[in-house]
Amino acid sequence: MRHYKTTLSLITGLIMAASLSTNAFAFGERWQHKNAQGGHTAEAVHAYQGENGSEFAKGHRIKSDGAGNVTRSSGAAGTTANGGQYKRTSQSTRSADGSATHQGSISASGSKGSVSSSGSTTKNADGSVNQSRTTEITNAQTGVTRDSSTSYTSGQGVTHSSTCTDASGASVPCPTH
Repeated sequence: MRHYKTTLSLITGLIMAASLSTNAFAFGERWQHKNAQGGHTAEAVHAYQGENGSEFAKGHRIKSDGAGNVTRSSGAAGTTANGGQYKRTSQSTRSADGSATHQGSISASGSKGSVSSSGSTTKNADGSVNQSRTTEITNAQTGVTRDSSTSYTSGQGVTHSSTCTDASGASVPCPTH
């Protein structure tokens, strides 16, 4: 019953946020309960709407199973008053054997360009680690897009590559900083 009440409270709060388009508004809710797997689940959600038209919402969940395994998931999204947008998601796990994983992604866009990036990390029970990340950045003024990829493997080290293309898709030298 508690979960139903908090879900109803959340829905009511989000509907109120949507209806108050000319006023600043903030809403937050947290709850925790025992789950069917013998562990606990904790969740939270927060939303904000500014007077200038900006909006933001985020939430997260942590869930254990009573056997030493834990998962955490989270996400956020928003828009700015001048039309910029962003989104972030992630999930992390830790297993009873000591292994762990993490996956995450972000994206954002606005008048100056856009970026999207995603990556993952795995730590095995033996301690070995594998990581990777890909990123794409586009400059709105020049139209140049940089695609980058970086990875790490225990015992092998880091590899990285970047390529750049112009608005027509032709290869161009990547800008240096």
